[in-house]
Amino acid sequence: MNGAICQSRSKVMAVRRLVGARTRVEWTDTFDDLPEAESPLLAATILRVWALDYLARPNGELGRDGPVCPYVKPAIAHHALRSVFISGDTELSVERMCAVVDDAVDLFLALTRPEGAGAQQQALLVVFPDLTDFTRVDAVHAARKGKCVAAGMMLGQFYPGCGQPGLWSKDFRPLDAPLPMLVVRNMMPSDYPFLVGNSEWLFAYMSRFGRALPVKLRRSIAEHLHSAVADNADAITEHRVHSIEDFAGPRPESAGGVGTVARMRRSGDA
Repeated sequence: MNGAICQSRSKVMAVRRLVGARTRVEWTDTFDDLPEAESPLLAATILRVWALDYLARPNGELGRDGPVCPYVKPAIAHHALRSVFISGDTELSVERMCAVVDDAVDLFLALTRPEGAGAQQQALLVVFPDLTDFTRVDAVHAARKGKCVAAGMMLGQFYPGCGQPGLWSKDFRPLDAPLPMLVVRNMMPSDYPFLVGNSEWLFAYMSRFGRALPVKLRRSIAEHLHSAVADNADAITEHRVHSIEDFAGPRPESAGGVGTVARMRRSGDA
């Protein structure tokens, strides 16, 4: 295990200390533990208000019914929303920020793998309350998203004025947050639009979900793939990417579908 996960018992609940192996920073329950220093205390209050009054509630501009993030309330209820506050502005380097995110990734894997009940509710937040140059958040996001996606996770970037459009409305800005932060969470089937721009991300997505994807989403993916090769659809030989040895053993059952082939490729069999 790359990070230190220490567990102690209280009369109310089990408390887990999450300490990064590289940076020695500690993630604490966002709604149970308050930072002692004044600056993180203010940031923690802002974070709580934003989570409860914005993420956990409906929004008329969202484009669908329900709260902005349907996972926030369950995560709070299960003490699964943990955060760390990293101070510094101009002196806070991208390298330091990447190191904290790397710790978050390791700790998240230790918490959620193998996946069991409650894994989808877990999230680790890395908050930079003093940061004013938000391009550094984007830089860290770009540098570490691939690593997260390959492991079945997502890395979300949030900061004031973030222009990333929403899934349900191109005019809604769900990542526009009062504090700059990066969030590590599990990949969801609905994350497809965030991954379509990179073949490695799509491979990780298909390996994770495969045939379990909703029918409409599978149809959409098929149509996108078709449109990419439609002008050259008759070039059968050019579209072959496997060798005869790939299927030398038992053929994958039809019920395995994309998931079976993806698992074969992931294990090095395809």
